[in-house]
Amino acid sequence: KTVYYVCKKKYGKDYATSTNTDIFQYDVATDISKNITIGMMGYDVKPVLSPDEKFLAFTSMKTDGFEADKEDIILYHIQSGNKINLTKDWDGTVDNFIWSLDGKKIYFTAPTKGTRQVFEISGLLSTPSIRQVTSGTFDINDILAQEDPNELICTRTDMNRASEIYSI
Repeated sequence: KTVYYVCKKKYGKDYATSTNTDIFQYDVATDISKNITIGMMGYDVKPVLSPDEKFLAFTSMKTDGFEADKEDIILYHIQSGNKINLTKDWDGTVDNFIWSLDGKKIYFTAPTKGTRQVFEISGLLSTPSIRQVTSGTFDINDILAQEDPNELICTRTDMNRASEIYSI
């Protein structure tokens, strides 16, 4: 019934120099698109619905034209339109993320100490809390899935191995 998509609705030089993309909510029945990130002037991408479809999480950079800006995870309440920046007080930048199976946590990868590791956000609707899940001399490239509440399926690389699939 609904499609979420990312678009930069600019033309010419403005399109080439801007990093202001927006996330739109398209209603299939009415053929109407609504910009849900209007007023957010940076790079808004990677929309992912929560398992119960009540929330949309996406990543966002704050400043237009600043490609090295911090990338945060924003939680959007679909019914009310309220947005919460889950990582605003965390001194790091987010790569990619997935929802936990129960929708109570978000797992994401982020660079730290010359590596890329997995982190977890809990307390999504109260006081977001971030915890580092993995550490070591390797990179977690992608979080592919969560098939079990206590297990993440990821790809991992290090100095001796190409990308391989791991269970965390």
